[in-house]
Amino acid sequence: MGDLTQASLIVVGRQDSVVGYGDGMNLLGRYPGASLAVIDGAGHALRHEALELVGALVRQWFEPAEAAG
Repeated sequence: MGDLTQASLIVVGRQDSVVGYGDGMNLLGRYPGASLAVIDGAGHALRHEALELVGALVRQWFEPAEAAG
């Protein structure tokens, strides 16, 4: 599988006991266009544990694309 060069957003929970947040950090080498957010106080269920913060990160990540049209 090739590396993804397009813009990407990786969001991980610092207290993720399933895969660990380090795995998200390791993905940065494979996805050079990626942004990484590590949410402290959240685990593997980010959408349930930090819904508002994840939503804000996604909205902020989309802003440049929306501005470009």
